[in-house]
Amino acid sequence: MTPMQEQYNKIKKLHQDAVLLFRLGDFYEAFNEDAELISEILGLTLTGRGKGETRIPMAGIPHHALSNYVPKLVEAGIKIAIADQVEEAVAGQLVDRQVTKIITSGTITDDSSLKAGVNNFIASVIFKDNNFYVAFTDITTGSLSIFETKSI
Repeated sequence: MTPMQEQYNKIKKLHQDAVLLFRLGDFYEAFNEDAELISEILGLTLTGRGKGETRIPMAGIPHHALSNYVPKLVEAGIKIAIADQVEEAVAGQLVDRQVTKIITSGTITDDSSLKAGVNNFIASVIFKDNNFYVAFTDITTGSLSIFETKSI
């Protein structure tokens, strides 16, 4: 396994509930099951790294076109973790990558991805001291509602 694959696996392990889009040069790449999923949803060509039994499924999105694909994944109910290169590349060295953004239907903020007149709510529920506390917010409009109740 290459150092880049180890880095990918380490980040993916922290974001198992999301499709990880991993920046490699001019592309955001997905591997394994994530690659198979996005290739099916987005109509991308499924390629691979390696040969034979060690071949790893791979699908990529050009970095400049990411905003064209994100809405389709979100609409399909997919949570996306974006891992960007957070330092300049140096020949022969592994580039540091970190998740810089997590996108869901409740956290999407890119104007080109939002639908006019449709709210993008995200909710939180806490149970404490025999009370339920519920908060709803739409971060695209700034709307916030908070409720407290003994039962739901």
